[in-house]
Amino acid sequence: MDINWYGLSCLRIREGGVTILCDPFDKSIGITMPKVRADIVTISHEQAGHNAIDRATGEPKVIAGPGEYETHNV
Repeated sequence: MDINWYGLSCLRIREGGVTILCDPFDKSIGITMPKVRADIVTISHEQAGHNAIDRATGEPKVIAGPGEYETHNV
C-alpha cells in the first residue's frame, strides 16, 4: 500500500492497481496540488478544501455522501 499526503485532508491511497483520492482541494487554498489519476474520489463535504474533483484525472467514481459503495473491487 502506498499513501501520499498532499496537504489539508487530501490523501492518495494506492493498492492493487486501484487509486483512491480523498478530499482533493482547489487552487484557491494556496497550496499546489498535482493532478492525480484516480479510480475513486471521496468528498467529505462541499468546501473548496475538500471537493475539487477536477484535480483527479481519468474517469473516477465520485463518492460524496454516506452509503455503501463498491467499485473496482473495493
